[in-house]
This record gives sequence, structure tokens and C-alpha cells, in this order.
Amino acid sequence: MNYKCVVGALIFSISTATGCFGQSEPTPDLTIEPILAKPAMVALPALFSVSGISSDDVLNVRSGPGAKFRDLGDLKLGAKIEVTQIAPNGQWARVIWGERNAWVSNRFITHVPTQQLLNTKLPANLQCFGTEPFWNLKLEQGRDVTFEGLGLQPVSEPMVWERVSANHTLRFSIASPSWRSLIQKKICHDGMSDTEYGLQIDLMGTSASDAVVLSGCCRLVE
Repeated sequence: MNYKCVVGALIFSISTATGCFGQSEPTPDLTIEPILAKPAMVALPALFSVSGISSDDVLNVRSGPGAKFRDLGDLKLGAKIEVTQIAPNGQWARVIWGERNAWVSNRFITHVPTQQLLNTKLPANLQCFGTEPFWNLKLEQGRDVTFEGLGLQPVSEPMVWERVSANHTLRFSIASPSWRSLIQKKICHDGMSDTEYGLQIDLMGTSASDAVVLSGCCRLVE
């Protein structure tokens, strides 16, 4: 065995570890970046805001999940959008864009925490609607339910209870004195456009001259 080589190697190792040769180890970067919730980490649908771009830049909105798809428009820093799905590769998010759906890169959007209904984890602010006949139901701050449509005067009532299904965690119910609803987390079509929403609602009412059952979609509002 070549003892000179062994001793030399040991001296080199010890000297390198202690900086004896005048070399200093680089100072490690201990900065911890905040963990920003992305669509894959959040129960959808949910609100997100544009982030990670400069104030004079924009986020492209695409017709499909990739940079090769047609550019439909732009979103500025801080703009709010509702995400309903994520692409199979996890890199693109499907959003509600006007009267249609579109796609944005997950890299540049961050979850916006919103108030939720305690017993259901549903957002406390919802806009639900249906067509033929046209109607609109709004839930505000998890307290007030306002219904318009069917030729009736707008009715605003307090929400009296909210529940999640005992055996299906993606189904919920909210109620006011005049209305009962079943809301499901599933893709929903409004019947008038190509837009797909992330929540479906079936509404049962007692404020009309006759009992009525209505179906439609819901979207999130701030």
C-alpha cells in the first residue's frame, strides 16, 4: 500500500473541509420562498389571480392547454379568474373567459383564498343561473340568498342552513325559507353558450304560485 498517497489524501480531505488551503465554502442560500397554492393543490373550482409577472407584462390566454394554441387575449397582474380544471400534464389551467373557456399557464396564477360556508366548504359567494326560463340566484357572504326570474319580484332571504351530503363529499345543499338547492362539483353547461362551469345546481322553489324545479350552473364571485 502506498502510505504516502493515503496520508496525502487524508490531509487533502481534512484541509478542504476546514478551509486550510485558504478556500472558503460558499454561504448557503437560506431564503425560503413562500409556497403558493397552484390549481393541483386546491379543490376546484376556485378563484386565482395572475402572479409572477412584472406590472408592465401580461399573461396570455390560450384556446388550448399549450403555448402553440391561439392567443385569445391577455390578463394583467392581479387579475382574478375562476379555474375549473387542470390539464392532464398539470401545467395548464382551464378558466372561464367571457362566454367561453380558455387556458392559462399554471406558473403564473396563485390561489385566492375566499370565504367558505362552514358546513360545506363551498364558497360563500356564488352566482347561479339557468336558461329557458331565465333565472338567477345569488348567495352573498354565506348569509343572503336573492332570487330573480320567472316573472316574480326579486326575493332576498337569509340562508337558513347549509349541508354537505353524508355520503358524497362533492354534493352540497343550501336553503332559504323559499328555496332549497342541491349543488354538485361537476362540469355544467348553461345551455346558451359553449362555456363549461365547475358547479351544477338543482333548485326547488316554493315562492311561485306552483312548486318549481330549476336546473343551472354556478360560478364563483369575489
